[in-house]
Amino acid sequence: MAHEEFVRQIESRICSEQKNEDTPIIVIDSLSSIVLWNKASERMFGYPAEEAIGKDFNIIIPEEYHSLNKYRMRLMLQTGEARFPETPIELAVKRKDGSEVICEFQPAMLNTKEGIFFSIVVRDITGENPGSLSRHPSNLSMARISTGLHMDLENIVAAAGTSLNADFAVYQKIAGDFLYCEAGWNIPEDYKIMKKKKGTVCYDISKKNRQKPVVIRNLDKTDFFETDLTVTLNNLKTVIGVPVRSGKKAIGSLCVFYNDDMKPGENELRILSLVSQAIKDKEAFVSTTEMLDQNQRKLEISESNIRRLSRQILLYREEERKNISATLHDEVGSMVVSLSSGLTITEEEIKDGNLDEALLQIIQLKNKLDSSVENIKKMAVDLRPPDLDILGLRRVLEEFISGIEEQAKIKICFTFDLNDADLNDTIATALYRFVQESMNNIIKHAGAHMTTVVLRTEGDSVKLEVSDDGLGFNSDMVDLNSTSKKIGLWGMKMRVQALGGTLNIESQACKGTRIVIELPLRKESY
Repeated sequence: MAHEEFVRQIESRICSEQKNEDTPIIVIDSLSSIVLWNKASERMFGYPAEEAIGKDFNIIIPEEYHSLNKYRMRLMLQTGEARFPETPIELAVKRKDGSEVICEFQPAMLNTKEGIFFSIVVRDITGENPGSLSRHPSNLSMARISTGLHMDLENIVAAAGTSLNADFAVYQKIAGDFLYCEAGWNIPEDYKIMKKKKGTVCYDISKKNRQKPVVIRNLDKTDFFETDLTVTLNNLKTVIGVPVRSGKKAIGSLCVFYNDDMKPGENELRILSLVSQAIKDKEAFVSTTEMLDQNQRKLEISESNIRRLSRQILLYREEERKNISATLHDEVGSMVVSLSSGLTITEEEIKDGNLDEALLQIIQLKNKLDSSVENIKKMAVDLRPPDLDILGLRRVLEEFISGIEEQAKIKICFTFDLNDADLNDTIATALYRFVQESMNNIIKHAGAHMTTVVLRTEGDSVKLEVSDDGLGFNSDMVDLNSTSKKIGLWGMKMRVQALGGTLNIESQACKGTRIVIELPLRKESY
């Protein structure tokens, strides 16, 4: 019942567009099976609906056009075009009783929530075009082309050459100042090599701002006989060509050549238009496939990076937990043991009446307690500076840098020039972490005496530069896409990318290191 209701909705939709109940309308699915066959279709073709529905649409199409019909459907599915460019299609078809009717078919693709379908609106044009179109040379040529296409450029060009009885056919593409043969049929040897495009007939046709075929006769009496060596060597007289474009950009041309003077008819021009459309569709298909492959590769790389980042975050968390555990054990554990033993000694001194010794012991215990509390506070600040929300990034960095100068005996020149930039909490925390990680690396590895930290706005971005005069390293040898036991530079890169920024490292052995981080200031939810 749901399927029947869906078919009725399609019929109502198409009929409302046609505004004529006497118009034959056929709907097929993506496998070419008929799902809708209205009363007008019954009258025109002689098949009742119950007999036609479920059958292949090709029951009314002559056998020589079956491949062409499937090719058109495949082309519309691949390109997503709702209508085929060579419509309406004129064709002589057979009724159930064997009589012939000449019809005009107007196919269109319907993309619905139930899937993809094709509607075919049919018009009887027997009276307008007497004779059998099934034997028309244009339709026979199109049928031959369709059976040889197979979405392959060599077959497409060969079909053009054989269908048009040409001496040879070639599809040439533009590459800078040159033309090269992308596909050819029966082509001379000199067409197989890359040549300068200037002055060639194929390049001249590719520049035409039109999609219709171009005919140039008496080539031996044109400038091409002097400028295009191929025309001269092969004594070519006639060319029929079509520009091939990708969007608005000319990418080449499809040309068929004759050694004799030839005046093509409407049939030949129509065939060449069909073939050029097939080439354009093939190029679009290849381009889309390559783009999908590239995007798939990028997706795989991104997923791999995410997995590596997840693993590294777990390692980092475990390391942080280990550090916190060690700090708590060393500081709190030793403090508790020291206090316990110290209090025991103090208790004994008091019992023995040695108040001075007891007081001295209490002072020593207090100093140890103060030192442990300071170490615990430092650990908490390293995890997340509580003053960042209260004092702001500038004050917190100044205090952090001052502490580093005193601890590591390094001269640090700090410049803060953010011009009242409105930093959200995520960006402010990230900048603090980047400075913290950079300074840790300098202390551990650089052996530097002088360090510069500059934080400033630049357009719609905030830029952090950290440089030192330390040992440096060969930055070309550093793979920022690989992880190490410490999160280090790789972790910085991952965090910068997550914030939509960039990270650049410049370093040479014995010439110091410069790290530049740039983050966007635009307001986003990170």
